[in-house]
Amino acid sequence: MKKRRIPYSTLGIFVFTFLVYFILSGGQPYIHPISQLDPFGVSGKNLLASFTYIFIHIGFKHVLGNMLVFLFLGMLLERRIGSKHVLGVYLSSGILAGFLYALIKQHVWVIGASAAISGIILACFLVDFKKAVVILISTMIAIPVFVFPLTDRFLDMMQEEKREKVLRLAEQHEQLQKEIAQIEKQKQNATEEQKKEIEKEEIKIMYMINKTVEEQQREVKKEITLSKGRQTEAITPVSFEIHIIGALTSAIYLWFFKREVYTKIMRGLRGIVKL
Repeated sequence: MKKRRIPYSTLGIFVFTFLVYFILSGGQPYIHPISQLDPFGVSGKNLLASFTYIFIHIGFKHVLGNMLVFLFLGMLLERRIGSKHVLGVYLSSGILAGFLYALIKQHVWVIGASAAISGIILACFLVDFKKAVVILISTMIAIPVFVFPLTDRFLDMMQEEKREKVLRLAEQHEQLQKEIAQIEKQKQNATEEQKKEIEKEEIKIMYMINKTVEEQQREVKKEITLSKGRQTEAITPVSFEIHIIGALTSAIYLWFFKREVYTKIMRGLRGIVKL
């Protein structure tokens, strides 16, 4: 029985892309402000970003959807043409598509692995059409019907949890402020010795107040990042032209570096014609 090779390139790209995303987001589901991604997005003013934009994504669902499609199709392709050619197809499709698209539409700023994945999809169609169709249709159904609704539910729960935590911290802050007010009243009728003890207690409470305010600010920032990130992701447009360029680049790559793919297709077509 033939042992299956580990799809190193597919798994490497998959892990690396998620790693980049969570480094940029600070471990959060969304990145805020989005402006911090500007240097990594390809455009007419930043053609060098053709090498980076394929690893950058606007939101969690964006990177999740892209990487799930890539994972299953990439593993299929890697079994057929090998690790180095999967890496070659992915990088050449993404980089060249980003570069050419930025030259054509210089005012547009682009991020995401879609062009590279389009190259992987076409390559899969060329090397194993039937399995590629099954995988693509399955993922295209599973992601919007099952994966994204579950993801939205998880994000809703996370957002609600952060709101509740902010409210709890606000109540805690209010309670600590009341304690400070009571301490001020106690100091009015206290002896010098008692005042020293009261002041020690006051310092402790003030420290707790500062910590509560800092934590509340962090949680508010996280909730805003999550809310704005989801809104931005929902309205981000998709460019079909860059997908087409990515797919065509893949076909050209296979012609130069894996021409036996086309030889096999031609043999199959000759067999059909003879029938």
